[in-house]
Amino acid sequence: MYDQWIGFNIVNNSGSFLKISNAYLRDGKFYPWDDKDNEISFDSVTNSRILPGVQDLSFGSCGRAYVPVGTAGEISFEADGKVVAKVEWDCPALAGSQNTVKSS
Repeated sequence: MYDQWIGFNIVNNSGSFLKISNAYLRDGKFYPWDDKDNEISFDSVTNSRILPGVQDLSFGSCGRAYVPVGTAGEISFEADGKVVAKVEWDCPALAGSQNTVKSS
């Protein structure tokens, strides 16, 4: 039912709060980890904050049930008002296609 998905487990080992400053999906939806049937909003992902050294955050993105579309998007992470990391992914549903994940 959800053939294409990506999972995130973000652990903050820095000394600063981490904030997701941009969550964008070209295709698919966000969901709480291990519950692809429960969609979560862009706002709840974008407004997530991760405490330094004591908290992690787990969630995923997948295509929609019974729709031949995978998931594609990006997330930026901010610390002290500056973007410190960005993750982009494309997990298409087309047979023979390749998944890509990039971080910077």
